[in-house]
Amino acid sequence: MIPIPRYAYPVKPLYLPSSSPKLFQDISLTSPSTTTKTTTSLYTSASPPSQPTSLPLDRKEASKFTLLACTGPKCTRANLSYSSDPEASFNLLADRLADTGVEIEEVGCLGWCKRAPCVSVEHEEYEGRIGLEGMTDSEGAQKMFFGVVEGEGGRIEEAVRGGIRQMMELEDEGGEV
Repeated sequence: MIPIPRYAYPVKPLYLPSSSPKLFQDISLTSPSTTTKTTTSLYTSASPPSQPTSLPLDRKEASKFTLLACTGPKCTRANLSYSSDPEASFNLLADRLADTGVEIEEVGCLGWCKRAPCVSVEHEEYEGRIGLEGMTDSEGAQKMFFGVVEGEGGRIEEAVRGGIRQMMELEDEGGEV
């Protein structure tokens, strides 16, 4: 495993790929070795969106998001340790996000077996996984939710709904999304 350098930054950014639209805020991060890494953030705060969750979500915007639920051997065993359903993570998210239009797919191993069960988030306008507000520091660094079990469903649901709302706001402002 490659060690991940720790970065010092003024706010807790969650990362999107560097191909993000220029409308997003750029944040420069400095590592202990004084090299600079620039990344792009959809959010500049780890606090949940202040908007009420009852706002209707645009299904067109929501359909651009895809959740990838790991079905590798360790995640399947982790699901079985929490429930009798080997696909508990997938079913939990499918039930909670059924009204949004977000796609949820089962995929093979996502590579973080020690933090199983895992779920990653993708958006059709970005390459690879994206980070969302509401992820922990370690989740944000890997752009993946860890330990996705019944008690975590609400946090993940709100993070995904918040991401959809953020993208809706950008579209309403005429931003290039």
